Amino acid sequence: AEIKGITTSILATVNESSAGLGPAEDLEGNIVLGSKGELMKKLDMVKCPTIIAEGKVYLPSVSDSLNQNTFVVRAQKGLDNAVVARALYDSARELGFPVILMDDFMPQREGAMKQNTFQVAEKIIQTAEKLKKAELASEKVLVVAELAKLVSEDAGGVTFMSNRLHDVVRGVGMMPGTSAILSVLVTKDYCKHWKIPLFEKEDCEMAGNIIELAITKIASNIDEAYNVYRQLGSDCMHIDS
Repeated sequence: AEIKGITTSILATVNESSAGLGPAEDLEGNIVLGSKGELMKKLDMVKCPTIIAEGKVYLPSVSDSLNQNTFVVRAQKGLDNAVVARALYDSARELGFPVILMDDFMPQREGAMKQNTFQVAEKIIQTAEKLKKAELASEKVLVVAELAKLVSEDAGGVTFMSNRLHDVVRGVGMMPGTSAILSVLVTKDYCKHWKIPLFEKEDCEMAGNIIELAITKIASNIDEAYNVYRQLGSDCMHIDS
């Protein structure tokens, strides 16, 4: 596509599994694997400075101090592409939208997903052991309810990505040196009212305006953006996910 006269590749990822189960998100963000990886190569997107556009998110540690929904740009200092992050942040500010830049929120933590998976499995095992010992129907119902909660809620936090892949790209699926994420932080009141954040037409229009302007800024600093990749970029194609 041509955006503001700049040749741009656009790729939408839909996470799904053949069995209809999930979440399974080993192709999240700009991860270069499988058929998606082959398509990214054809579109010359593997090393290209990349904007990862997400929807709305509630992060209690940050959201609870907000009085309005706010755009957030995330890129880990010394790991992700600061040129892309700065372009998004500056664009949002120029357009008059509330925005936060978070550059110390997504470090690599090797072994974190493996450890989290172990902890969730231990909880499930311990709860299943309680079911083995339960005698009364009321006891069994409560234990099964606990199991259902573990499987439907906690397990999703570890099934969504392979352990070794998570070591590289973290939970958001960012190839080192390539990208920054644009999303919207919602307030505590918003989350309390709507339960599940909804990305509406107005949000799309605002995000689109930010991205269009950011693309021009990235293009103006394309050599610097590629230099960041050359310094920090790594490859996950060798990872068996």
